[in-house]
Amino acid sequence: LGIDVKTGPEHELGGIKGTCKGYIHKVGLIIGEETHTVRCVFTYELATTGFQILGQIGFFDRHKVVFDYDENAITTQKKSR
Repeated sequence: LGIDVKTGPEHELGGIKGTCKGYIHKVGLIIGEETHTVRCVFTYELATTGFQILGQIGFFDRHKVVFDYDENAITTQKKSR
């Protein structure tokens, strides 16, 4: 993405296995015909087999998202406000 990760404001990420340091950046996310600007946290401290997921603020709060493992598909639908 061409982002100088460590120039963003620091943010602590946490989960059941502990915490790690991340850096916040605004990123343009294009889905279909729509562009969304979301805040993302990038880190170098997750394992290479770790997980990455879009943030809740700026995307999940505006869309219904369905992860269908059997169909190997993710679908999104914009929520009406």
